[in-house]
Amino acid sequence: MSICKVLLCSSIFAILAGNGIQAGGLSEEQKKEVAQLVDENVRKMLTEHPEEFISAIDAGVQKRQYEFAKKIEQNATTNKDKLFGARFVIGNAKGPLKLVVFFDPLDPISQKFNSEVMSQIAKERTDVGFYLTPVSIYGGQEGGDSGPSSLLATKAIIAASLQNVDKTGVFWSKFPDAHGKIELTVTRLSQLAKESELDADKLSKDIESEAIARELEANGQLAVDIGIPPRLPLIFISTDKGLEIIPPLVKEKMNQALDAVKNGRPWQEILIAPGPEAAAEGKPAAEAKLEAKPEAKPEGTPAAESKPEGAASKG
Repeated sequence: MSICKVLLCSSIFAILAGNGIQAGGLSEEQKKEVAQLVDENVRKMLTEHPEEFISAIDAGVQKRQYEFAKKIEQNATTNKDKLFGARFVIGNAKGPLKLVVFFDPLDPISQKFNSEVMSQIAKERTDVGFYLTPVSIYGGQEGGDSGPSSLLATKAIIAASLQNVDKTGVFWSKFPDAHGKIELTVTRLSQLAKESELDADKLSKDIESEAIARELEANGQLAVDIGIPPRLPLIFISTDKGLEIIPPLVKEKMNQALDAVKNGRPWQEILIAPGPEAAAEGKPAAEAKLEAKPEAKPEGTPAAESKPEGAASKG
């Protein structure tokens, strides 16, 4: 127990031992004394033992993050049939290794994960399938100063996947990111569709269809039901324990994680630093995660903190 906890608990115990506890709980006088003691000890901790305060805060944050992640994993596992029913699959949909990816097609890290990890692994391995669920977190009907329209881009991805799943990945790779200044319109998307050998006329019509709007709304509601945060991509890897959250690792690390799961080992072992001493102590290595370039986000661009499109009206 920390120094401050000992001081605080012993002081409160002294009040209770000295005055006794009434049948109905603490008396008003005792409550005031306890509140004063808590205040005094917090001040003492901040001035004399700041490391104790910081450690307590860190522990609390880590505990809440862990509980939050576990709840999301439970929700995802409950909805795994819907997630594995995704039409847009990069790689082998019948492969033994499965990952679920929630993404916004204009999100810079999602784009890097597509071009540098998913598409590359899909070319090199036949045992992996990435099941993709597109959602719009950046929103916007017409784009503007904040960048192209994420909503329009997400509809275009869904429309393209109705035509040809393999060519949808190529189509997506041609998109600007959310912080770009290239205007993304139906005309521009039609041009990109032609370059990707998709039916541009059909895609332009499908983007405006009610069926695409309903599918986008269903994706958004699924994201809300699972509880995904507004920071994408959110990736799950299927293990014998269910769906587990895995960060957007670089290709080498992702391959190592997949190999671990394939051999019945926890994928988290790749985060342990090499070397017998480090491994014995369980020291985590720095995660090799994809990061968006900081210069890609101009000043004044809002963070993606909104709910996925199609879910806002659900409350």
